Amino acid sequence: MDSSWLAIFVGGASSRMGGQPKGLLMTQETLGTQNDLAHAQPVPIVARLLGLAGTLNLTPVFVGKADPYSLRFPDVPVIADDPTDIGPLGGLSGVLKAAGTSRVIAVACDMPQVTSELLHRLQATEPEASVLASKNDQGRWDPLCARYDPISVRPLLTQALHAGVRSFQRLFATLTVTELLLSAEERVQLIDWDTPEDISRTS
Repeated sequence: MDSSWLAIFVGGASSRMGGQPKGLLMTQETLGTQNDLAHAQPVPIVARLLGLAGTLNLTPVFVGKADPYSLRFPDVPVIADDPTDIGPLGGLSGVLKAAGTSRVIAVACDMPQVTSELLHRLQATEPEASVLASKNDQGRWDPLCARYDPISVRPLLTQALHAGVRSFQRLFATLTVTELLLSAEERVQLIDWDTPEDISRTS
């Protein structure tokens, strides 16, 4: 049985979305199957991600300040940033400490098009890799659709934080990262909703 976690990062301020929790935005897709389309309903992005976690036997957790999410999904554990107030690297540090030896697949809460197939590739590809991540069209790493091995990453992350590193790209420069090559169709799945215009473009 796979012991990987699906860490859903929910701690952003969502200022460009007017403060509305982005992970609670309703997707334009449904969770219905071809045999059950009559009962399919639009769902919040995080509900969709939680459903994908269930199909892949991943343990879901919320990472960051998750109050509005916990009200809707009280059974999902919450991992606080550690340290706090330094951005998403604090969330990564907190979840890697909590995960013990379980591998952590990190995803942003505002990506409405991630599929079970992509998450399965993150789950199964290069199982011994310290970090498995893809790159975007600009050659930058996509750290919030990536898999981390806590045992090998935690010490280097701690060192980086003590040195004042606050960005994923600077952190990745200190890590051994295995690239997950994505098809054009898979790359579209990493589109996130930062603004209302983003929603309009992908509707």
